[in-house]
Amino acid sequence: MIFLEIMNINRSTSKRQLNKPEFQSINQILIGELKALDMVINKFSQLFEIKEHEVLELNVRKIKKRI
Repeated sequence: MIFLEIMNINRSTSKRQLNKPEFQSINQILIGELKALDMVINKFSQLFEIKEHEVLELNVRKIKKRI
């Protein structure tokens, strides 16, 4: 689950960078990175039969532990 969480964080970071003007010069690289991350996330989820709600539950539990 940690690997999947890291992949989702990397995906979020790349997606944010895609919309920022200072990253426009590497726009195509970021698009490719997003596609690759989506593929890895999907394959990992299929391989281990992880559902999206399981990842969300894990995140909620982590947040509650911090409070």
